[in-house]
Amino acid sequence: MPGRSVYTLPYIAVNIDNTLAKTSLAGDVIPADLTEEFYLEHLQELYFKTEPYPGAVETMNRIAQRCNLVYTTARPKVAGFITLRWLLINGFPDGSLTFIPPQERYFPNSAGVIDDDPRVPALYPPEWIDRLYAMAQPYNKTVRVHRFTDWSGFLDMLNSAAHEK
Repeated sequence: MPGRSVYTLPYIAVNIDNTLAKTSLAGDVIPADLTEEFYLEHLQELYFKTEPYPGAVETMNRIAQRCNLVYTTARPKVAGFITLRWLLINGFPDGSLTFIPPQERYFPNSAGVIDDDPRVPALYPPEWIDRLYAMAQPYNKTVRVHRFTDWSGFLDMLNSAAHEK
């Protein structure tokens, strides 16, 4: 209907590998900048054996009560079915899934971005610092964002920020 206002929830962009999922090979966290060939070569090992970080499912379900979710991944599009099944089987809430390299993960209309890749924060202006979060990884130690080591810590950060405002 013309002139009718449609209410939509804000959205949060959240990366899957090394943010929601403990993506590793032989126990080692994989780096953020892998090629599509690498992902395809290790498809079964990476996707079928990957576990969510403790608390990630519960946290995403709590966030989904107030925001829509956009799951991001650098995985190749051929891994779409496996990725969607992984999210479903592990109990993650509904959200859209976008296959996008880290250097293109710019979501200026989002309420926030949660990503492990150190290149992502550089896409945003300095005033975005309060909306950028990263799961702490060895390769993102120097990035200026709110880093957290576990998902309960992430909820604590959000609760603290809400009480300060």
